[in-house]
Amino acid sequence: ALRQDLPSNDYNSPHHRRMCKARFEHGAARDLIRQPRGQSFLWTVLRHPTRRAVSLFFHFRVSRTKVEPTDENFERMLRNGLRPQLEDHYLDYMRLRPKGGNDDPVAAIRDIMANYDFMAVTERMDESIVVLQYLLNLPLDDMLFLNAKVHGGFDDARYKNRCVHIVPSFVTPYMQSFFRTDEYWQTTIRWDEVLHELANQSLDLTIESIGRERFDKALSRYRVELKRARDACTEEAVFPCSVGGTKMPDELTQKDCFVHDMGCGTPCLDRHVQANGLSHVYFDG
Repeated sequence: ALRQDLPSNDYNSPHHRRMCKARFEHGAARDLIRQPRGQSFLWTVLRHPTRRAVSLFFHFRVSRTKVEPTDENFERMLRNGLRPQLEDHYLDYMRLRPKGGNDDPVAAIRDIMANYDFMAVTERMDESIVVLQYLLNLPLDDMLFLNAKVHGGFDDARYKNRCVHIVPSFVTPYMQSFFRTDEYWQTTIRWDEVLHELANQSLDLTIESIGRERFDKALSRYRVELKRARDACTEEAVFPCSVGGTKMPDELTQKDCFVHDMGCGTPCLDRHVQANGLSHVYFDG
């Protein structure tokens, strides 16, 4: 991953960030217009495909449609109902060119690795965020956030306009064996697993290029400040669903969140940042 130049407040400067454009809610990279390097920053987040499958089953099937979380139901969903959302998911969504008739997955992965500026790893989110802060020369306050959709809590009230309890996920010994040994499953996640491993390797290499001691210092500081911010703002934040599962008025969540349940608690976080002098603290600050 390559570090970007410091942003400029001069609109005429080539380093001025004229706009911040993002696709969220699982949009495909091929729908983006890739600007030349130096004028854009293309990045994404990858989760291990098996962990992602467990999350999909429990969120969309168990929590929302009340499917019993039995081994039989889980395996059936993986082989049938959820298959279009699982097979080569990252490979398809991250590619910048349409899939051809004689598509070569290895060539597609090489193209992805050559064109993305950064890949965050869900299982290593704190490390990924601190690396992102370093790469984009962002202040610490831009990296603080509150969690949404926590296991045991409630979702964003977008399913049938009501709050849905998020059933905590679990994996039985049978399903652990299935994920580890089943030939169908290994084939389904093969290329996504390669991308996830490459993202981990890239993250490690970037951390090493920063310097382990230097990085660990920044990571430790980030974790301390993130905990302080969450302790100060989690209870004040207005998510679409309350702790007890009551759908909150839209006029309240629209003031407190960027969109849906994303970026909630920003007003409180902004006040916390100002009160604690974090608005101009950079990676080595």
